Amino acid sequence: MKREHEPEASQAQDVELDQGCILCGGALSLRVVGSSAATYCRSCRWISRPHLHHHHDGVQLFHPSRMVA
Repeated sequence: MKREHEPEASQAQDVELDQGCILCGGALSLRVVGSSAATYCRSCRWISRPHLHHHHDGVQLFHPSRMVA
């Protein structure tokens, strides 16, 4: 069976969020690929995998709380 249309690969989108780091308040680099996201703060070097929700008027990014021992 031959496919008529090949699915397009997800393009990565990079965004810089000023004062977006919840730990130190530094600039947060955000990379969105499909429905997943990854963030990195150059100031405190915090790496996270936040949750991402797409809405009709934009995107909501949030870090769920987790227990740390």
